[in-house]
Amino acid sequence: MAEKPEKRIYLDSSKRPTKITPELIVQFCELIAAGLPLDGVCDYLGVSPQTFWTWIKRGNLYLQDSEIQPKYRIYGDFVLNTRRAAATYRLNVCKTLHTTTSWSRALAILERRDRKNFGRFDFMGGQVEQLDLDEKFS
Repeated sequence: MAEKPEKRIYLDSSKRPTKITPELIVQFCELIAAGLPLDGVCDYLGVSPQTFWTWIKRGNLYLQDSEIQPKYRIYGDFVLNTRRAAATYRLNVCKTLHTTTSWSRALAILERRDRKNFGRFDFMGGQVEQLDLDEKFS
């Protein structure tokens, strides 16, 4: 006998996937701008991470070619607004870095939240090695 698939558990009380609405987009953006990680935002609002990433995928499809999927406009708005909220968070942390005397905590948070732009890059071996193109290998 085949096993029954696991029931999907949704955090909202309706036991069904959350529908994206303009109000939900505003709530997402407020929480992201406040610095809550994406998994925490999803947990707080009762949206499964799979649903969140589906919304992002649909939004990116719309942003790439709005003629193909005009029904995905709300997802495009979701992607743009969440990007702006993340940028707002980074801007606020950067302002804190420049205005506070205790900047090390804000810098550590920024390094961890946005490694691509603010993370430290340590070279293997701990130092930068100079490449000598004239070096002969023996």
